[in-house]
Amino acid sequence: MKVARGFGGPGFETIVLASNLDGLRFALGHGFVEVSRYLPPGDQEPFITLRLA
Repeated sequence: MKVARGFGGPGFETIVLASNLDGLRFALGHGFVEVSRYLPPGDQEPFITLRLA
């Protein structure tokens, strides 16, 4: 992430399927926080957008 931060972007975001508990734990454990959820039409599991705090 140090290299990416060096490019001066606004931050980091990731999108994780809500049923991916390992992915959510990983992101949350590395300082990401939930900023939104999106449930596509016809789907039952939302996608969670997380941003590095």
